[in-house]
Formats: sequence, C-alpha cells, structure tokens
Amino acid sequence: MQHVVNLGGHCPTTVTKDTNFLVVGDQDFRKFTDGISSSKMKKAQDLRAAGTDIELISEDDFLSPDPPVTD
Repeated sequence: MQHVVNLGGHCPTTVTKDTNFLVVGDQDFRKFTDGISSSKMKKAQDLRAAGTDIELISEDDFLSPDPPVTD
C-alpha cells in the first residue's frame, strides 16, 4: 500500500465508482482467470459492466518497473 501512496494514490478498503485500479494479489489473480472472484473483484466487474472505467491488474504488473500500458 505504501507504493500506492508514494505514487499519489489512495488505498480505500472498498471498491467504488471512483476506483481507477484494483491491484489483485497474484494468487487471487490466478483464481480470477479460473473464474473464482473475491467480493472486491466481483464489485469491480459489476462496475465495469455498468460503464465505470476500472482496471484490474496483478500485483506483479503493478510492482514491475515497466508496468503494462492500459487503454
């Protein structure tokens, strides 16, 4: 979480329409690709379906010195 704060972000405990990114731990991200989602991931998916611009990224990608470019 300190990395997010250092970059000027916030780490709320819930996912809302104001959330831009949801960083998902690697174990949870693998579960997500297998169709198993946490409550935060489900909320993020629901918000995306409703038109909210929220990006799900793995913890490894987030911490990478060259994070992937998102559209």
